[in-house]
Amino acid sequence: SNISNYVLRDERIAGVAFTGSCETAKSINLTLAERNSGIVPFIAETGGQNAMIVDSSALLEQVTDDVLISAFYSAGQRCSALRVLYIQEEIYDNLYNLIREATEILKIGDTTDFSSDIGAVIDRKSFDNLARHISYMEKAGFKIYSHPQNNSLKDGNYFYPHIIEINSINDIPGENFGPILHIIKYKSNEIDKIIDEINNYGLTFGVHSRIETKIEYLRSQ
Repeated sequence: SNISNYVLRDERIAGVAFTGSCETAKSINLTLAERNSGIVPFIAETGGQNAMIVDSSALLEQVTDDVLISAFYSAGQRCSALRVLYIQEEIYDNLYNLIREATEILKIGDTTDFSSDIGAVIDRKSFDNLARHISYMEKAGFKIYSHPQNNSLKDGNYFYPHIIEINSINDIPGENFGPILHIIKYKSNEIDKIIDEINNYGLTFGVHSRIETKIEYLRSQ
């Protein structure tokens, strides 16, 4: 509120760049619109869904390593963390099983112990937001997998990796800042539709393929 009441209303402010929630961005936009001076440029990065596309030529073990690091390390609390993984249907089952089984051996705990792979989320509010998302997706009928392997962590804000199988990036109601990965099975002839969907939400983008022309096509789009 101090930013809205004092900083944004100051006529010396010539532009605003913001990273955060959609709700705060809307509030900033409304405050700027109330100023009597001209239109103020406003750049907002809010609630993006970082995506990766994996085609049938990819090396599945390499993909699994990158998915674990991006989606689950740092407890998924990076604005660049992988949120949506698109897997070509021919390799879907094999790659899904590799990723699922790999999450079962990740060590969750206090990261002052260097053997821990995933630490706690930042606070209880964050934990509760993630739990609400899981509950929402479960009630919506989506298949969810998680493997709580350490019962001694019940009292901390330790949120176990979750994998949610969805049909479209549009199934996700907003960005969830934690170790939750949404995965989508796709057909190779659907790639242009997928690119359009990702471009509506994407902040970062990854590709796993060994076909250079396909990599360049995806990058260019």
